[in-house]
Amino acid sequence: MGNNYNVPKLKFFLIFIVISSIFLDCDNRKEFKFPHVNVYLQLHIYTDLSDLGILNAKVYPNDGLGGVLIFKAEERKYFAFDMACTHEIPDVCAIEEYEKSSIIWECPCCKARYTLHGQGNYVSKGPAEWPLWNYNAYIDGDFLYVTD
Repeated sequence: MGNNYNVPKLKFFLIFIVISSIFLDCDNRKEFKFPHVNVYLQLHIYTDLSDLGILNAKVYPNDGLGGVLIFKAEERKYFAFDMACTHEIPDVCAIEEYEKSSIIWECPCCKARYTLHGQGNYVSKGPAEWPLWNYNAYIDGDFLYVTD
């Protein structure tokens, strides 16, 4: 006798492999690549940031790709974000404060909005898919350090 393959089981197996590979390879999300920018800020908490209240932000326009936004989430807890809209990369379009809210920022080019909060930031209105780029922000003594 020749080869005695179970054809229905073989077909089922092949169909399963094909469908599985489609689902496993179907992740169409693009990987976000933010251009590397050297950032180093040393800010004194009681002088440089003394006017910054909780849930408020301060802009350092000459640092980062589109400027650096320092956000005070709570006492001695800060975040540092690049102000370049993530939808506009590789072009640079810096976000702006939306209606003086301090926690909502908008891109003047594509109208994407970003909301800042105690854990970071998120896109609250598209077309941007990615949150603002987050820099390292840590306190050592009386200084806030922001690094890439």
